[in-house]
This record gives sequence, C-alpha cells and structure tokens, in this order.
Amino acid sequence: MDRYREGRRKAWINVGLSLLIFWALCVHTHASPQRADANRTIDQPETCRTDEYRSRKGHCCNKCFPGFKLVKECEHKDHRSTCEECPKDEFMENSNKFEKCFRCKICKSENYEKELFPCTTKQNRECGCVDGYFKRKISIETSQCIKCRICGDGMVELRKCMPDSDTECKCKDDHYQHYNGDCRPSPELLLNCSVLSSFFSASQFIYFLLDHVPLDRFKELVRCLSVSDRDIERAERDNHTVKEAQYQMLRMWSESGSGGKPGALSYSHLLVMVQTLREMGLAGCAEAIEGKYGIQQA
Repeated sequence: MDRYREGRRKAWINVGLSLLIFWALCVHTHASPQRADANRTIDQPETCRTDEYRSRKGHCCNKCFPGFKLVKECEHKDHRSTCEECPKDEFMENSNKFEKCFRCKICKSENYEKELFPCTTKQNRECGCVDGYFKRKISIETSQCIKCRICGDGMVELRKCMPDSDTECKCKDDHYQHYNGDCRPSPELLLNCSVLSSFFSASQFIYFLLDHVPLDRFKELVRCLSVSDRDIERAERDNHTVKEAQYQMLRMWSESGSGGKPGALSYSHLLVMVQTLREMGLAGCAEAIEGKYGIQQA
C-alpha cells in the first residue's frame, strides 16, 4: 500500500514538472518577439521631418528659418534650436542648420556692373550690366559684362542689345560681309553700266591666275567659287597634267559669268575672284589681278 502511494506521488510530481516546463516555454515564446521589437525600437533612430535635422546627440532638432543661422542645437527633442539672424551683407536663402551665413555678392563698377536687387538676409545681391553692356555667362556662377556691338556703315540693326544678349547686325541689301567683318558695297555698286558690260578673255585670265595662286591653296579657291567636288574630280580624271586640270576647273567657273559669250569673262566675275582671294588671305594674288586689269580696291 505504501509502495502504491509513493508511486502515485511521484507520478503527480512528474506531471507538475512537465506543466511547469510547458508554461515557461509558452511565456518565453510569447515574450521574445516583444523583446526583439523593443530592441529594434531602441536601435533604430527616429526619422526627422524635412524641417528638422539630426543633432550631434542623435535626436531631432528644428532647422533655422531662412535669413537665420544656427547658434546652438536643441538640448532635447521638445526644445528649440537657438538661431540668430544673418549679419549685414550676409544671407541664407533656405531653412538650414549652418553656423555661418553666406557672403553677398559685390557689384563691381570697374567691371561695368550695377546693382539690380539689394542684399537681404534671405536673398543674395543681384548684379547686372550698366547701359551699353550686356551680361555674358562664363560658367554657372560667373559672368562678364561685354560692351554692346554698334552696327557699322553698311549694316542694319536686327535686334537691339539686351541685358543678356548682344546687338544683332546684318549687311544691307547690295552689300557683302568682308573677311574682317565689315559690310562693303557689292562690287557691282561701284561700277557704272559701261564697266559692268565689259568682258575679258577667260583663257588669258585663267593662265594669269594660275601663275599667282599657290598650288596647295588652289582646291580651296575653286571650292570657295562654288565648283563642286564632282566637277573637280572629273577635271582631274580627264586631264593628264595638273595645270590643265586646274584650267578646266576655272573654265567651268568662268562660264557662269560669260554672259552667253564663249570664252569671255565678265568684269563683275573678275571682281568676285578678287574678293574671294582677299577673303582667303591671298591679298598678293588679288593685288596682281587689280594691277593687271585696272581694278580699284573698294
């Protein structure tokens, strides 16, 4: 009987221990996620709003308003940062956490600048150019005041000089742009009708020209005279010598100014050649033609 009771007592003790272990496991399983969540909450810093910044201590502080700079960070989250207004000739455009304001730009009269808008604590000074000058951008941050162009003789003004763009000019009708930028009367305007109707021997002129134009500049010349690359290639292919090929190229050009007269070259076409040579920097060749044919320089 005693042995029976002792067995039952041990059985109940084992059941009790099993229940106790089961309860402990349940409590641990239920508490662990909460503890992990709590740890994550502690480890992750709070997110600051756009009008706040994270202080050196790790909590969020309010930014200073535009026109102000930071003097001291807030001690706690619910406290305010200590800010101070920017001093004279300094500014701060945006909300910020900076301890120094930016220096305002200085408009320099020696560079032909003038003040358009004054410096305030919230806005930089804006400079423009004095009358007769326009602003040319050099980079994102820098610019330069340039004197406005004045349309010269033989030019008409298309657009006036603006604060950010130069005057725009073009040559008058019956004028052409010289290689130095001037606008000069077209050669035809300098001649009377009797001279314009004059014609010369195309062959004599071509051979005279070939004796004066440098060989390495010849193709450049005929291209400036609007002789096509196809005609240049054909002349080189159909002629055995370089000089004959060059003659053929110039012959094609001269025929457009023959006035329907075979082998003739008009005076106005002669002037076009002189003008083209000068624009190419071959002034010596141009002067040789002027001397031989009695052309007065415009």
